[in-house]
Amino acid sequence: MYEFGETTSDLHDLGIPHPTETTHQLPHSEREQQLRRNGALYRRTGITLITADALAILTLMALPENAIWNNPTHRQLILLAVLLTGFTATALLTVGLLERQGRQTRTLIRRAMARADTNADLGDANRAAIDANRAAIMENTKLVAEAIITLTGIEKRLHALETAVEAVPGYADGLARGARVAASVLGIDPKED
Repeated sequence: MYEFGETTSDLHDLGIPHPTETTHQLPHSEREQQLRRNGALYRRTGITLITADALAILTLMALPENAIWNNPTHRQLILLAVLLTGFTATALLTVGLLERQGRQTRTLIRRAMARADTNADLGDANRAAIDANRAAIMENTKLVAEAIITLTGIEKRLHALETAVEAVPGYADGLARGARVAASVLGIDPKED
């Protein structure tokens, strides 16, 4: 059927729709592209916020005589804002990286679903073939049984015919004379046998 690449986007780059996109409730190509865009946006935003935090901290530390930095309340608020921004940036970066890691998992799920569909179709075809074979075996069994019955009847008739022939007077003498005639025609001495 299809040669699957490492990710679903490989199929889309080739212009091949994934077989499960129309039949299962998995991420479709538009959803997949949206997830990729969101993941990239989260990663960029997280990196930008972490960079901004680092620059803000370095700037505030470089200006020790700054009135805002010298005030303990302001310093705590600034550190709290930097800390919250750092947590937010880390969370965004983590979500973006998780999306990237999830690509392979989504692709594996799609492959598994496609293979499950194929296996189900093959299973149905195999069941139909098994049923057809079962019917053929039953028919063959009936034919063999009929042949055995017919052969048994023929054997009984042959046995009855043999018994009737042996009961004919002079059968043994006729058989012996026939053997002698056959031996003389063939040039065999009957006493050698």
